[in-house]
Amino acid sequence: MSVNPITIMEERLPVFRGQSIDDHVEAWREVESGIEGDLWRLASIAASICDEAQYGAGDVADFAAQVSCARWRIYRLASTYRIFGKSKRFDNLSFEHYAIAACAPEPHEAIRRAVKDNLASRDLKLWISVQKSKGTSVVSINSKRQHRADEAVEKLQQWCEVFPEFAHHQSPIISIIARDANSTPATDRERVVTAIKNGCSKVYEIQEYTDNMLSVSRIHHAIDYLIAEKVICERAPMVREGNRHNKEREYYLV
Repeated sequence: MSVNPITIMEERLPVFRGQSIDDHVEAWREVESGIEGDLWRLASIAASICDEAQYGAGDVADFAAQVSCARWRIYRLASTYRIFGKSKRFDNLSFEHYAIAACAPEPHEAIRRAVKDNLASRDLKLWISVQKSKGTSVVSINSKRQHRADEAVEKLQQWCEVFPEFAHHQSPIISIIARDANSTPATDRERVVTAIKNGCSKVYEIQEYTDNMLSVSRIHHAIDYLIAEKVICERAPMVREGNRHNKEREYYLV
């Protein structure tokens, strides 16, 4: 590239204006080569390559292969940029805060809560899980199960407030309780379809995309149903591992 297509405006996020896939690849590698990398710049590149008006899913897959980055991560970066690209950024929040908040029902509210309570990214993820649990209609889940989950979460949170060192070990448990109370087979299938739409083709990618909201067994149950209903299809490519061949299944929308 003779001219750097990343334009940086004062007090605003960078805007990427590459004209070809090669522009995107070169810009990505240039930014990522830094000590830590400017994730917002990477996000601007991801948002550009994921622009359906200019590039298709095949282009995204080609780009991902060239920069050695999982497609789900590129889609995650792009989604974060699209949601917060025109918003004010807060110095006490990391990019991970914004990426986590992008998955919340109300992303901007999640950011406001993180700023107000000075939440670490792990605690923000926990807060979002609890809010999703509280916001679920009792029609879609067993009400007794929801009530027990709410009580367990409340008690654990009280302990976390009294004993900060306890919070470090129990936050993941609270997330699991909130996650399970907020899940039904229908919501599991919805999350799997959304993950596949956003470039996740393998089970572990789906699990990472959903921030581990789904266990592997629940993902497989959802996949079996979606295949039977002809919503998705599966493919088992041959992956060579030394002298052995390993079948790793991939899933795509029909």
